[in-house]
Amino acid sequence: MLGQHIVLTAAHCFRPNESPDRITIAAGDYNLVKKDDGEVRIKVCAIYPHPEFINKYPFHHDIALLMLCEEVVRNPSVQFVSLQPKSMSLPISSNVTVAGWGRVQLDGRPSKILKKAHLKTIELSSCNNKYYGSLTANQFCAGSTKNGNYVGSCRGDSGGPLTYQTRGKTYQVGVVSFGGCVGEIDKKNVTNVLTNTKTQCNRVQKILKLIFGGKP
Repeated sequence: MLGQHIVLTAAHCFRPNESPDRITIAAGDYNLVKKDDGEVRIKVCAIYPHPEFINKYPFHHDIALLMLCEEVVRNPSVQFVSLQPKSMSLPISSNVTVAGWGRVQLDGRPSKILKKAHLKTIELSSCNNKYYGSLTANQFCAGSTKNGNYVGSCRGDSGGPLTYQTRGKTYQVGVVSFGGCVGEIDKKNVTNVLTNTKTQCNRVQKILKLIFGGKP
C-alpha cells in the first residue's frame, strides 16, 4: 500500500475494463483461512492500469493503482511503503525481498500463509538475453537458487511487492510480473521479471494527481 487510499499492483491481475465492484483488498492479512489481528477488508472504487499496458508477453508497463472506497488506518499489521526515489540507485546483486501467497512448489497449491523469499537483482542486459531482448528499462530481474532449485515468486504472487531495505528504511522497487516458479531446476530462463517502480514514478504521480483532484 502506498497510502491510506492507494494500492500498487500488477495490471495483468485484472481483465480489460474490469469493474472494481467485485474487488476487495485485505490489508494486514497473513493467514488466508482466518482473520488476523489488525486485518481489514476494503472495497475498491477504481482501477487505474497503465494506459500502455498490453496483457501479453512480455507484459510491458505491468502496473496498476487501486483506489480504495474507504481510508485504511495504519496499525501494527498494516503499514505503508514508499516507492524508490529517482535519486536512489539499486546496485546489481542487491538483496531484495519478494512476498506473496503463491504456490510454494511448481505443481503445488497456493500458500495459506504469507511467504517471503530473499533474492538478488540481476543486470538487465544479462537477464534480457534470457528473454530474447524483449525486456525494457521499465522492467528488471531478480532471482536466487538454493540446492540447485529456483527461489522466488510463483503463480499466485503476481502484483506483489519486491522491496529493498537501506539505511533503516524499506522501499518498494518492483511489482511481480512474470518469470520462473519456485522449485524449478535452475535454467537459463528462471528469474523473476518485475515492473520497475522507479521508471514508473511519473505515471504513478500523474494518476495520484488525477485521483486527488489535480490534472494528469
